[in-house]
Amino acid sequence: MDKYAGESFVEEVEGGKRVYTANELSRTMPHAGNSWFEFLGIFSAVFGLALALLEPRLTKQ
Repeated sequence: MDKYAGESFVEEVEGGKRVYTANELSRTMPHAGNSWFEFLGIFSAVFGLALALLEPRLTKQ
């Protein structure tokens, strides 16, 4: 299912009804936006460390 229907739900089927119950629910749902934020954070950290190491060489006069 694409959306949360609860811990149990009833669905109409041919000849009656069927009850579905979730034994184990996944509480986290992956989101594409989270991956971009992770990438941005790691990139910023690596870029910042690289600049901190290269800064003395770049500012020599």
